[in-house]
Amino acid sequence: MKKVRMFLILVLSALAAVSCSYFKIPKKTGRKAGNICTYTAKGEFIGCEPIK
Repeated sequence: MKKVRMFLILVLSALAAVSCSYFKIPKKTGRKAGNICTYTAKGEFIGCEPIK
């Protein structure tokens, strides 16, 4: 069972990494740079970081 759990954790972390790069939502502030919004694999919102 531990191998299955480790596999699930790896898959979820990979999905989270993909979603972090996928959700590039530009905010309409005065800046031209958008924000990278990160979500967990379940779709829960974590936060946004400005693109430098």
